[in-house]
Amino acid sequence: MNGFYDWLYDHYADPRLNDDAFPSAYHTQKRQWQAVADRLDAGDQLAWQDYLNLLKAYWGTAAFTLGVQVGLFLSPLTPEEE
Repeated sequence: MNGFYDWLYDHYADPRLNDDAFPSAYHTQKRQWQAVADRLDAGDQLAWQDYLNLLKAYWGTAAFTLGVQVGLFLSPLTPEEE
């Protein structure tokens, strides 16, 4: 994946995402996953949290990248391209 998209996501999209913006189904599922994680020992809980954070960052960056690409595709031509 293009490193620019990673940077753009990390500095623009990720800071603006918060759990309050997600629907109640997200919060329900998050509580269910947390209940499973609470039954793990301390080392496995840390690995579990690291894995979930990695997935969030990866899929968030991928979705953001696709959104940027679609936006660029749908945008009118720039003055240099006319």
